[in-house]
Amino acid sequence: ALATAPTEMDIREAAREHHGAALAVWLGILLDTIPKSLVIGSSLVHGVPSLSIFGGLFLSSFPEALSSSVGMRQQGYSRWKIFWMWAPLVLVTGIGAHLGRIFFSESPHFLFSLLEGIAVGAMLTMVTETEFPEAFEKGGAITGICTLLGFLAAVFLKTLGEGHAVPHGH
Repeated sequence: ALATAPTEMDIREAAREHHGAALAVWLGILLDTIPKSLVIGSSLVHGVPSLSIFGGLFLSSFPEALSSSVGMRQQGYSRWKIFWMWAPLVLVTGIGAHLGRIFFSESPHFLFSLLEGIAVGAMLTMVTETEFPEAFEKGGAITGICTLLGFLAAVFLKTLGEGHAVPHGH
């Protein structure tokens, strides 16, 4: 059966039941930002950053942030309060990227690969634990095919970035 869109009353009821969920997602994104920002910075060490890294990080973070922001608005947070909650995350990302570039400039390539693997694992964990259950509940059977299309988009972005691969030995 095709899932129907929730009504405004359904949304308000869910917000009351899960009062701290939006804030929990924000905190999860904050914790998730640290390894992601280090990966961004370390990818800058070798020249042109990988399009697949930026695409994957954006595609995993934007829906989480949007969902959390909508939840915060439904719980009565002002637009300014939401803005000022997200602003430090942007700052943390910039600082982390800078530190990642400094730290990984002289590091062996395997260390970069390890950090990239940790960031991807954190991304996969966040998506699996927070987004899939809600997506299946609200989206129904179409969720699986949308996930597949998202994965294929990531693979496509990765193949576009292959032209800027790091030479062996770096």
